[in-house]
Amino acid sequence: MVEAKRPETALEEMTATLPGGLAGAANLFVHPFAGMAAASAVGIGMASHGFGLWLGAVSAFAETSQRLFSPLHDQFGGGAVSFRAERSPAVRAKSAATELIEDARSTAQVISLAGKRAGGKRKP
Repeated sequence: MVEAKRPETALEEMTATLPGGLAGAANLFVHPFAGMAAASAVGIGMASHGFGLWLGAVSAFAETSQRLFSPLHDQFGGGAVSFRAERSPAVRAKSAATELIEDARSTAQVISLAGKRAGGKRKP
């Protein structure tokens, strides 16, 4: 059976065979967990860089489309309100009556509370 080398021996042999600039990379070969951690860090860095590029492109496309279509906005004055469907006169009248009734009810409550605070006395 082949005997396994100790990590220190493997590290010394690997460092001796590598050029000076790559001598520090020998630790990544000897310690597999460190190598996987370094690869994960590089992968996460590349993924975040790619996401940043994609997000920048989407932002640029959105800004460009706003600049292209902004002259059209001036032609259709009124904005989004002008595209709202008109309500029928009956619906408008019912809405106005409901609002008027609620306003009268709240005013009556205010007057009633003011009368109770004054002690219920009326001026002649």
